[in-house]
Amino acid sequence: MSLEQQIQEDILEGKLQPGAKVNISLLKKEYDVGLAPLREALSRLTRTGLLLSEQNKGYTVAPVSLSELTDIYEISAHIEALAISQAIDRGGSEWEEEIIASLYQLQKLEKAKVKPKFDAWMAANSRFHAALVGSASQLALDLRAQVGLRAERYVRLAYSDVVLNEFSDEHQRLADACLARDKKKAVLLVKEHSLSGREVHLKRFMDVTT
Repeated sequence: MSLEQQIQEDILEGKLQPGAKVNISLLKKEYDVGLAPLREALSRLTRTGLLLSEQNKGYTVAPVSLSELTDIYEISAHIEALAISQAIDRGGSEWEEEIIASLYQLQKLEKAKVKPKFDAWMAANSRFHAALVGSASQLALDLRAQVGLRAERYVRLAYSDVVLNEFSDEHQRLADACLARDKKKAVLLVKEHSLSGREVHLKRFMDVTT
């Protein structure tokens, strides 16, 4: 894992807390690196939106807020709709097979008698949603990844101990629409899925931050 990835992971996990000033001296000791590579890694992370930089003031971990979380869901819904539409037009047999395989793994966890670990569920959920858009254009996938990174911090903050199995039926309908190449239905479903997730997430976010 690169230095940039280590710092990014610490931001996503909340080890570097939202709104906190970055202490360069402490980070040098923490990651056992020199000043030049540390500054380079921090500079690159400002492009992700997870870290903010002000001239002569150093770096600050980006704060979290209800307004940004709402924006993330709104923007993400449009990107997911575009990407899923492109994927349906372009996807072949490998795309279909990955949707089926990833849905199977996700539902196995969601319907298990023993509650799975959150990280395992999150990985399976991410794989399924990535499979749905897997044949979209690289530009759409790049935009999706950029917004998704900022969303991930909110997900980890609000759901570190929760598995969201209430969305299992929505996942099934999304997969069915994509496999049937029903673009209109798939776009509608993915937007509805995003909105229903937003309401749950906003409530969880308020519960853990107030």
